[in-house]
Amino acid sequence: GNYKSMFVLLGVYPENHILSQEEGTLLAEFLDDGGKIYMEGGDTWSFDDPTPVHEYFHIEGLNDGGGDLSDIIGMEGGFLSWFSFSYAGMNNYIDQIGPIDSAKVLLINQVPEYGVAVSYEGDSFKTVGVSFEFAGLVDLPGSSKDEMVAEILDFFGIGYTWTTIQKREVPDPKVSVYPNPSSGKFTVEVDMDQQNKVIISIYDMTGRLVDYSADEVAHSGKILINRDLSNKLGSGVRNGLYIIKVQVGSSTYLKKLIINNQ
Repeated sequence: GNYKSMFVLLGVYPENHILSQEEGTLLAEFLDDGGKIYMEGGDTWSFDDPTPVHEYFHIEGLNDGGGDLSDIIGMEGGFLSWFSFSYAGMNNYIDQIGPIDSAKVLLINQVPEYGVAVSYEGDSFKTVGVSFEFAGLVDLPGSSKDEMVAEILDFFGIGYTWTTIQKREVPDPKVSVYPNPSSGKFTVEVDMDQQNKVIISIYDMTGRLVDYSADEVAHSGKILINRDLSNKLGSGVRNGLYIIKVQVGSSTYLKKLIINNQ
């Protein structure tokens, strides 16, 4: 009764804890009292026996999975939609999970594609369940573990204070990238209310800068900036997910770009 939320970290095989029926009952009672729970575990959703708390997450364990976690990206429509991470944590038998009823997939593994995080909002409780190891997420430009925790706390309705955290960078509808997916040639469209210079930086999923463009002339209104990475394919640029960071004056916007040159 002293706590608004709980974070339960069950780990990934072979360093995992199997939730007992007694523990699951206590957590279910906490949710019945209006609590919020984040719970992660590589085996708890599909392989381990369910406990009374599992049904509150509205998660379907689709497959016991394997060791194929790679790049984790946010799903459109979820409160983690703009997040992107590479993964360097424990990577054994990662459960593949999906939503039940009105639950929502928050994060997916990109290749092969399957759900790894699901949220659910009940009448008086809220849950977030994931199958990866949070500590294994690798921060990328504009997408950090600190910010992800802040978004979860916000979903739980719990206030927090930023400490030693840089200014948050979020996507904005004034910036668009197309075509997406792209063969390597794409256009960045920026709609500006006033004159500003535009800087475009493109990062791969390891955080490495692969392309940079700085316009020395200030523009206003709608501008189109064409970029071409197709000539770099095979020399450090590969098919996959990229983060486009667009700096317009003092503001920074983020977009995701998938390059698939098949």
